Amino acid sequence: MKKHLQPTLELGVILVFSALPLFFDLSYQINLYLTWEGAYRLYEGQTPYADFGIPMGFCYWIVPALFFKLFGPSLFTLAKAQFFINIVSGVAFRWLLMAFPLNATSRFAAILVYALSFILGLQWPQYNHSVIVYQIAGLAFLMHHLTGNQRPITRWVLLTLSAFFLVFSFFTKQDAGALGILIALILVGVNAWQQRSYIAAAAFLR
Repeated sequence: MKKHLQPTLELGVILVFSALPLFFDLSYQINLYLTWEGAYRLYEGQTPYADFGIPMGFCYWIVPALFFKLFGPSLFTLAKAQFFINIVSGVAFRWLLMAFPLNATSRFAAILVYALSFILGLQWPQYNHSVIVYQIAGLAFLMHHLTGNQRPITRWVLLTLSAFFLVFSFFTKQDAGALGILIALILVGVNAWQQRSYIAAAAFLR
């Protein structure tokens, strides 16, 4: 029973704080029109990123547009999309922490602070938030690739997924996404130098 208590508590915190905004009147958010306009254009098969003139890419609107396809275009559908993004955010952060030798109390405290500061209160998709979520996911896969003792095929899968999410982050918002890629390149470079093995680093760059 105790074996499953810790992950249940951690995932429960993530789920509860992600879902809370769905049960309250949601305040309008500045620049929400960007989310709606871009997701609706993508939902209609158009190209929302062609004329916005800001450092954003089409990946920002993919999740909201998919939710428009599933539930229909409405503001509450955007709230559902953010609920999903918040869960991805919390799970990715939890998995990133699992790559480090933290005790159960420290990890739970970190997840609780993360949920209070980075999940709670985000009821609409925001490009400045989504880009960080995908970065965290990419860095989580990368850290498990660097620190784990998995089979070679598993390590390559982790590296590939890391590259995917970091590129997805870049094409969500280029300026912040580039920072995530830079952090990943530094981590990969330092690890390659320490291990005196550059195959994975070369593959990551490709």
